[in-house]
Amino acid sequence: MLDSMNDLNEPEDDELADLDSSAFLEELEEEFAAPKASEHKDDVFDYGQDPVEEQLVLGMNAMQRFLLSLLLFASVCLLSFFFLLVTGKIYPPFLF
Repeated sequence: MLDSMNDLNEPEDDELADLDSSAFLEELEEEFAAPKASEHKDDVFDYGQDPVEEQLVLGMNAMQRFLLSLLLFASVCLLSFFFLLVTGKIYPPFLF
């Protein structure tokens, strides 16, 4: 009688193979799954995947600061040219 009970409770070889392969697949999925957000905080090497806020200087972004510096450079060059022209330090032949 005891032998017949063991035969009923033990799964067949095909069922064991299915259980083993499903456990193996679950283990692979856990291993190669994308890391969760909580795991990133513990990571020593965080490669800057967090969004970076735009740095504002005087309320301007980088492109606005660049254009302002170009306009300032152009105005300084133009004023310097006129100053040299008025003081007689330069004499452009195409003007006279």
